[in-house]
Amino acid sequence: MNENEQRKQACSGVFGRAAATYDTIGPQFFAAFGRRLVELADIPISARVLDVATGRGALLFPAAEHVGASGYVNGIDLAEPMVQATNDEIKRRGIANADVRVMDAEQIQFADETFDVVTCGFALFFLPQVQRGLREIRRVLKSGGRVALSTWGDDDKRWAWHYELLKKYLPPRPEPQDTKSSRRFDTPDKMIAHVSEVGFRDARVIGETAAFVYANADTWWQTQWSHGSRSVLEMLSPDALAHFKHDVFAEFAARQLPNGLPRRMSVLFTMATK
Repeated sequence: MNENEQRKQACSGVFGRAAATYDTIGPQFFAAFGRRLVELADIPISARVLDVATGRGALLFPAAEHVGASGYVNGIDLAEPMVQATNDEIKRRGIANADVRVMDAEQIQFADETFDVVTCGFALFFLPQVQRGLREIRRVLKSGGRVALSTWGDDDKRWAWHYELLKKYLPPRPEPQDTKSSRRFDTPDKMIAHVSEVGFRDARVIGETAAFVYANADTWWQTQWSHGSRSVLEMLSPDALAHFKHDVFAEFAARQLPNGLPRRMSVLFTMATK
């Protein structure tokens, strides 16, 4: 197994372990940003949509509602437990115009020019070969079809203490890989360069910021285990994890406002045309 396959296997494992509670604890910012990206994508009614790295359906569900009964949304995800959980939710809601399949975003198993729109929320930075993934997205889009992506913008500097604590307890390494990787996508110029390099045109980026509040330290802690951020916590030894948790809870006690601890999240929404 080469390095890229090892990274995919590790990523699939992390999100598979998070699937049961993914985006169901604390502020559900993935769902909020998913609805917003669907709005900005301007998806036509009756469209055929592909949602890459669909997770628990933050984009898939609003997209399926938007395209209506005459449209269809295919979701793909590398983590089998995530796919199963989302398909179960599709059945529970009685949704007839969507499904999710286990599939690698770098090897999309659909024919050329199948989709009117392809969406991908907060996942590009997990792809070992980003340009290959974007080329696959472009391949399965119809001529004139659109891609709609979301990536993180700049960090909330009020939370710098959290990263300092992590560096204190993590095994020796420059920084958490997911944090480092996301910086390749955190400005409009970088995003336009990524999509333009594979042949997309008319790229535009809309930056938006929203505030979310963690009610208390325990909610924040449980939220970390329900997202991809658990990959960083899983690097810590049991002793280091216990000490890190103690320090985080102490910081919360010192910083918490009456309604909890707010965090500003900046997002870049990138749209482009084939």
